Amino acid sequence: MTTPETGIVISLPEIYAEVRNLGKTLGRVENTLTTHVADCVERDRRRDTQFDDHEVRIRADEANRWPRANVVAIATVTGAAAALAALFIAR
Repeated sequence: MTTPETGIVISLPEIYAEVRNLGKTLGRVENTLTTHVADCVERDRRRDTQFDDHEVRIRADEANRWPRANVVAIATVTGAAAALAALFIAR
């Protein structure tokens, strides 16, 4: 006759100790995730600020480069030159 195998016996203090260790581990994981999420939020905020600043700078540069008055003056001179050229060519 064979002897029945005995199962693994885990005592209540061992279970309690493992549950407490699991709770501590989960607390560390939560802290790590909170830190990473805060870092990502800060990085996104800085990226948005940089993008906004970049857009403002580009718009200001374009406004300074081609003010509306200059564009109108160039268009007027070009139109007048084209009209004069058409008069001389038509003769």
